[in-house]
Amino acid sequence: MLPRQSRYSPLFALAASLAAAVLLTACPAEPEGPGSNQTTCETGDEGCPCYGNDTCNGDLLCVDEVCVAAQGAPDADTGQDADAEPDAGDEPDADPTPIDGACGDNAGDHFRDLHDWPGQFCSAGSLAGDPPEMPAPLEDTSWTCQGESGGADVTCEAARVDQCSPDRRPPSGWTQITSNCDPQNQAEDCTFWGPGGVWPVGFPGGSGLTRRLASGQGSIPQYLSIELRTFDALADAYGRIVQESAGAPIPAVPQTIVTISSCPGDFNEEAIMADTGCYDRPSAIRAFRWQGPDAEPTGAYASSCVLQPNRTYYWNIIPSNSPLGTAPEDLEVDPVCLDGVRCGAIYSPDLGHPNNADIWPYICNPDLDGCP
Repeated sequence: MLPRQSRYSPLFALAASLAAAVLLTACPAEPEGPGSNQTTCETGDEGCPCYGNDTCNGDLLCVDEVCVAAQGAPDADTGQDADAEPDAGDEPDADPTPIDGACGDNAGDHFRDLHDWPGQFCSAGSLAGDPPEMPAPLEDTSWTCQGESGGADVTCEAARVDQCSPDRRPPSGWTQITSNCDPQNQAEDCTFWGPGGVWPVGFPGGSGLTRRLASGQGSIPQYLSIELRTFDALADAYGRIVQESAGAPIPAVPQTIVTISSCPGDFNEEAIMADTGCYDRPSAIRAFRWQGPDAEPTGAYASSCVLQPNRTYYWNIIPSNSPLGTAPEDLEVDPVCLDGVRCGAIYSPDLGHPNNADIWPYICNPDLDGCP
């Protein structure tokens, strides 16, 4: 009797192996146990790939083809966490700090030789309205500096005093001649160019009106300072003042330094050159020349100093033989004026343009010169 065939024949074992392979393919493997990092990832779930149309399940967002929770998703514009705390620089600006208005260096008292504002109207805040004009000597003005962001306004004031800066005042030790400077015409007021003063008409005086002026007498050093006023018609005019030997009763002719300045008794070359440019030592062959700002002098009137219209100036004469440019405090009197000798010269105004007939109606201005 043949032995019974075993149930685990090779053919049966092969069939069983194939069946097991099919079963493993159809079912995913179970986790290997605690600590295993193998997880299920379904499309559209958090941490899993996005759907083909860049969407995810629920409120999840598709970022870089991965579904993530809306909280913590990077901002589309900045790339930063949308829910992260903002940086200090991202915080909205606080209310601005109020700034009170404050006056600038244009406020305060200014010397008469200052014709333009020296600086700013407001050092803080802003100027309300148009800037004011520089006041005339002995006058004042004001303006307002407005505060900013709720700050307070402030009123500022400025004034022109009837005094020049210290370096433009008469030299120490010298005395101004105020009367009896013209022995021929007996001028009573030697401080003014116009009716009642040295000349019977206002500056420039007109041709042919000569005066013998004593600029020194006696043992005390003396000088002349004669106020003159310009006007609109002089803007394009020019002229000169010729100096000649006076003769009796003024026998001595000194060397002189002559200026036209914004300040009386001013012989400071540097300051005058910056003001009018009228600083020179005239002689019989070298006249003292002037012009308005729009004039075009030629020939004997060329190289003139400039006088602005509608200003008050001073024609200053000092009998000194010190070199031009000498500091006022170092000026020495010309020896011919010492020992009681009266010294001076003849001064003749000469108007170059326009002619006398054109300018004469303006020379005697009742408002300025007190003409009858």
